[in-house]
Amino acid sequence: MRRIVVRKRIIYCLSALTLLLVGPGLLAGHLLSSRAPEGLLAGSIAGIYGKELPVRWQELILDSAQKEMLLKEMRYYKSLPDTLAFGVIRNDAAANYVFVEDALSKTETFTYAVYLTAEGEIIDVDVLIYRENYGGEIDYPAFRKQFRGKQRPQELVLGRSIQNISGATISVRSMTLATRDLLSLFARLNPDIRRISE
Repeated sequence: MRRIVVRKRIIYCLSALTLLLVGPGLLAGHLLSSRAPEGLLAGSIAGIYGKELPVRWQELILDSAQKEMLLKEMRYYKSLPDTLAFGVIRNDAAANYVFVEDALSKTETFTYAVYLTAEGEIIDVDVLIYRENYGGEIDYPAFRKQFRGKQRPQELVLGRSIQNISGATISVRSMTLATRDLLSLFARLNPDIRRISE
């Protein structure tokens, strides 16, 4: 466990250096359409699954009618991209999915990954890049485990199923609501996502 934490800290430092050298635009992406830098995601996958697994990226085009329908259920996202990017991970022949999202912290955004089964159950969440000096506790195992096993959006309730962290209130709220929206979106688009993943 300690080895994974140290490895993630090194990756975070390298990511910060990359941001300084090439600018924030490289990693910022769009909400719900990001692709994480390969090194970050590879480390995350190894930490989640206990082994390295390849990711195959897919894109699902959303038409205006779909977006309008989906936005009626959203509590965090005010808009949706025209193209939804997601990664397909094969774990012992079962298809799992990873979505990379940007969410708001106090003055910046942070980038995190949500891992889902084909049925839409959360396997885990993992913070890939946290850009604030405070609030990084949202990547601690004790906080992340609250998301595991959740499948329905109404299971993610701040202050009930997801406990707040002092000093990271905005990050906790953003992560909870954004993940809740992702579960809604995945449930609605599940047939299309699974079809293009085969």
